Amino acid sequence: MKYRDLIILPFLIGVLAFAPYLMNQKTAPQGSDYPPQIFVNDAIYRGTSYTVSEIPDDAGYIGSIAEVVPQNEPMAHENFYSNALPAETELYSSALDQSVVYAKVETSSGECYSKYETSAG
Repeated sequence: MKYRDLIILPFLIGVLAFAPYLMNQKTAPQGSDYPPQIFVNDAIYRGTSYTVSEIPDDAGYIGSIAEVVPQNEPMAHENFYSNALPAETELYSSALDQSVVYAKVETSSGECYSKYETSAG
């Protein structure tokens, strides 16, 4: 074997050894779901995965979800649209902290409020 062949041989073995890993690289799924969102007050609010049993005393009813967008599609920029909450879900907002919206959710143990925040919040 020539010196050149001794250099190329380990390289080829390395490429062949890692070929299965290179071919199976995971990429983002094409139809992946968007995070839970609602569009209200001309802004997108994202779900925080936090729930509270009571909303702030100064929070008031601001409306309810009018339309549901599929979660694998971009969020519609229409007030009272959601990609996660069912239609007619009641929404509440605090006068003191408008970066947060609360969605009333019925659970087996009663009602609670899911917290949604703007990206500024």
